[in-house]
Amino acid sequence: MHQEKQNAIALLIDGENIPPRFIDWIFFAASRKGRITFACVYGAVSALRRWQPAIEQYLLDTRENQPGKNAADRAMQWDAWLLFAQCQVKQLFFATQDGDFASCIWQLRQSGCQVHALGGLVVSEKLVEACQTYTIIGELKGLKVPTTTQ
Repeated sequence: MHQEKQNAIALLIDGENIPPRFIDWIFFAASRKGRITFACVYGAVSALRRWQPAIEQYLLDTRENQPGKNAADRAMQWDAWLLFAQCQVKQLFFATQDGDFASCIWQLRQSGCQVHALGGLVVSEKLVEACQTYTIIGELKGLKVPTTTQ
C-alpha cells in the first residue's frame, strides 16, 4: 500500500497552453513516472471545447475557470497543493510550458513533493529549473507511444 501511494501521480494539464494533440504523449510520459490516479485539464470554455475528444478518451476531469488573467493557472496551483497536502499525492506532473508555475513548483518541491513537467521546446527557463524533470515533447518522438483505438 505504501509503495502504491508513493507511485501515485496527479496529472495537471494546462489546456490553454498545451494543445490536445499531445494527450497520448502526456499520458505516456507521466505513466513512466508512476500510476496516474488523478488527471485533469484546466482552462476556459473555449480551450476545454478543443480538448473534448481527449477528455472523453482519457476520462479527464475538467476545471472550467472564470474569465480572467491566469485563472486556469491559479486553479491548477490550488489543486496541486490540495492533492499534495490533503490527498498525500507525492508526485505531480504538470503538462505546461508556462513559467508562472515555477514558484509553486519550487515550494512544492521544498515541501517534499516530486514535480515533473512536460511541454514544448519553447519553454520558460524558470519552469525547467524548478522541476525535477522537464520533458520536451519532441524528445519523446523516438519512443513508441501506445495509442487507444476506438
